Amino acid sequence: MSGVFPMSVERVLSVNNLPANMRTNSIWSEQHTVALERLQKYVKSDFWLKLTTGEGDFTPGQVTSGEVAGGLFTYVQAMPLMNLNSIGKGFVVKTGIEENSTEILKHDELTKYRNSLEEMALSGIKDFLNTVGLERLRLVSAKKKSKYRVGIIGDIEDV
Repeated sequence: MSGVFPMSVERVLSVNNLPANMRTNSIWSEQHTVALERLQKYVKSDFWLKLTTGEGDFTPGQVTSGEVAGGLFTYVQAMPLMNLNSIGKGFVVKTGIEENSTEILKHDELTKYRNSLEEMALSGIKDFLNTVGLERLRLVSAKKKSKYRVGIIGDIEDV
């Protein structure tokens, strides 16, 4: 069996439920390497070896948890770079009638969102975290939870 990491761009997008047409953006492959370096600091060395080489016994849950963590960390790593354009592109909070009235996530909102995704990633592999990883999980979990407003655009029947 080969290792879970590195992941294909398609798999990173799939884990994060993002559209496949985003694969043409090189940010995913570039930031995946950085994200994996961060993730490696947080997990026990034997688990990392399993994820990168495929050696050792894997349960289906370990494979899935590792992929989800790797995908989420890649998303977290790429987020600030995808949220730079202030002309209606980025993580849209609300839109107005005119294109120039679109608002994207502010820095503090983006940080809260990234922390919640990082918490989800680390929680999924909690049994495999080293002391640095457990401390990081504690830090991102301790942040005050924020409330997100979610809206549906279009007819409810289309959803």
